Amino acid sequence: MLHETYRAKHTLATVHESFELSRALDSAAAARRKAARRQDSAKFLCVECHGPDGQHTSECDAERVKL
Repeated sequence: MLHETYRAKHTLATVHESFELSRALDSAAAARRKAARRQDSAKFLCVECHGPDGQHTSECDAERVKL
C-alpha cells in the first residue's frame, strides 16, 4: 500500500513537471514568434534610399515597399 502511494505521488509529480516544461516551451515559442513578427515588420525600406541602413532621409517622400 505504501509503495503504491509513493508511485502515485511520483507519477503525479512527473506529470506536473512535464506540464510545467510544456508551458515553458510554449511560452518560449510564442516569444520567438512575436520577435519574428516584429523583425518582419522592420524589413520595410524606402524605394529611393538604398543606403546600408535603408533609412529615410528628411527629403525623401518615396513609398515604402517590403523587400
